[in-house]
Amino acid sequence: MTGQARGLEGLCLSGVPGDVVERTQRRFFDHIDAAAVLGSKVTLGLMRGLGSTHNADADLAQLREAMLPIADYAQKKGVTVLLEPINRYETILLNSGIEVYDFIVNDLGNPDSIGILWDLFHANIEDRDFAETVAKIGPKIKHVHVADSNRAFPGHGHTDFDGIFGLLYRAGFEEYASFECFNKPSREIVLEETGAWVGHIRNIRPLGDGGLGGAYSEYSTSGVVCRHLSKI
Repeated sequence: MTGQARGLEGLCLSGVPGDVVERTQRRFFDHIDAAAVLGSKVTLGLMRGLGSTHNADADLAQLREAMLPIADYAQKKGVTVLLEPINRYETILLNSGIEVYDFIVNDLGNPDSIGILWDLFHANIEDRDFAETVAKIGPKIKHVHVADSNRAFPGHGHTDFDGIFGLLYRAGFEEYASFECFNKPSREIVLEETGAWVGHIRNIRPLGDGGLGGAYSEYSTSGVVCRHLSKI
């Protein structure tokens, strides 16, 4: 967990001395090596740094320089590194999906080895319009974290998951999605509702040009698998 490595070990790619950046890069190289063996992806969350309001441009410039070798190494290993948009209450760097997309394309040169982990909890805070966001960043979304607007299990907040997954399927999303929610309202409810919820989402059809209220068309969702990752 890269966020835990920042909190527990101080590993970070921006706003820190160069030796810390180098240690953090080495950790990512190790993660990429493991992912190459396992056939998995590597997440880059809060190890990007928290940023500072008076130094954000410099922090982003340092992040860019720190990520370029990581992107190159991942490319050589055939591994995707997932840069996650994280809400403003946790970091001031790259909060929305479109901000992350623009950073990947404009600052990193749009490498195939860097994708987006789109967390719907953060998106509920930062993404102004889901249809607009998915239309732009859809091809770069390589994993989705599922949680309701209050980090509870889906259906116990106000997120329109049918509409969001319809947009994702329309954009061609066939990657994995995983739950990253609390065991709320309760552990028992999460265990009871997970199977039916996953089955329902697998059968959502992609939304048409009308956005969240648009018409549906046929689509196979066999490539999408949801897994529950919250602590039980």
